[in-house]
Amino acid sequence: EFQLSLLSQPAYGLSLGVIFIGNLPYAFTEQELKDLFSPFGEAQSVQLVRDRISGRSRGFGFVGLSDSQQEIAAIEALQGLELEGRTIRISKRHHE
Repeated sequence: EFQLSLLSQPAYGLSLGVIFIGNLPYAFTEQELKDLFSPFGEAQSVQLVRDRISGRSRGFGFVGLSDSQQEIAAIEALQGLELEGRTIRISKRHHE
């Protein structure tokens, strides 16, 4: 089942298979982030990080895909994509 959540701090304790997306447009929504990754597989989770005081997006988030091949394809295809004048940065989130 798809999970949508807003965080005021980095997403800790997420399942393996999480992709970090940085330099997102501040007006970008969770649904737009989910839609961006939909060609590569169904997002298991989408989290857009927001400032806890203002509620404004901090310009980064996390997407969880269920398959490592989907993750690789998404990272390769979307790395450096320009969205609303901002070049996004994508990387696999490694757990410690």
